[in-house]
Amino acid sequence: MSKLIGFVVVIAFVAFVAALLKKKNIGDVSGEWSFYPRKPLSGLEQVLFFRLSKALPEHIILAQVQLSS
Repeated sequence: MSKLIGFVVVIAFVAFVAALLKKKNIGDVSGEWSFYPRKPLSGLEQVLFFRLSKALPEHIILAQVQLSS
C-alpha cells in the first residue's frame, strides 16, 4: 500500500513540474536570450597578451589578472 502511495506522489510531482515548465516556457529556445557572446579579451588586452607571450615565451601568461595579484 505504501508503494502505491509513493508512486502516486511521484506521478503527481512529475505532473506538477511539467505544468510549471509548460507555463513558463522554460524549454522554449526560440525566444530572445538575455545572454550574448563576447570575446574574453578586448582588443587592447589581446595586444598586451600577445606582446607578453612573445617577450616571455618560457612563462605562462594569465589573462585578466590584476597587477596587484
